[in-house]
Amino acid sequence: MLARLSVDVNGVRGDEPGFDPRRVATYGLGIDYPPGAGSGQTQWSFLTATLGWSHTDKPLWGTRFNYDDPRFQDTIAWWRSLIDKGYMPPLELAVGAELSQPLQAGRIALITEGSWNISTFAGLGGIELATAPTPIGPGGQRAAMTNSLADSISAGSPNKGAAWKWVRYLASPECQSVVAQQGVVVPAIESVVPTAEAAIGAHGLDITAFTRHLREGTAFPFPAAQYAADVDSIMETAMERVMAGSADPSSLTAANEEVNALFTQG
Repeated sequence: MLARLSVDVNGVRGDEPGFDPRRVATYGLGIDYPPGAGSGQTQWSFLTATLGWSHTDKPLWGTRFNYDDPRFQDTIAWWRSLIDKGYMPPLELAVGAELSQPLQAGRIALITEGSWNISTFAGLGGIELATAPTPIGPGGQRAAMTNSLADSISAGSPNKGAAWKWVRYLASPECQSVVAQQGVVVPAIESVVPTAEAAIGAHGLDITAFTRHLREGTAFPFPAAQYAADVDSIMETAMERVMAGSADPSSLTAANEEVNALFTQG
């Protein structure tokens, strides 16, 4: 499909003889910057998870990451190959640009993005858009990451009691019902998801491509872990080098060792 969606400056599609991957008018798939860092939430996690791969040794608060797994590195190698084939733009073209910009300009035909941005894309003028589910992988199922936000209380807060009351409200059905009615993001409580589907759908795009993961049990949690900022910093640099073509996907093994060393330091 990505080959068919890609078109060079002469109007030749990526699955046709004579396609020029160096002179592309419309790329089949957009690439976000930075390219996934440690989670790859909207970039590659929905691909790696269909292989049975997981970021860490436990679903939550793991202490060992798995970026050295061949399944992960093979997926990233395939993802990078889309650039070489002319189906995805070089990484440098994504720096400083929102995915909505090349999409609206007709420079890319397909993007992978979170449901929280659906109203942004629905509001783009001059183009016709639709949503589609993530692909079914070798395991026979789709996959999608959820829960990348957390209601947290600062350890330095001067009023932790009031902060705790606010956090408890944020997690309540009452608050999540308000969230659902606003039609901005999918709420965290299943009972009000239909309300959000209707409200977000009013923008003109169907979000069942996202919410089906909740109903079909194919959603998996964001890899919450200690040293999250350090993990992201290490992996952002490593992934950027790989996707820019200056390092091989096998270099992610060394990055993985650096990440795991964070959990063994004194």
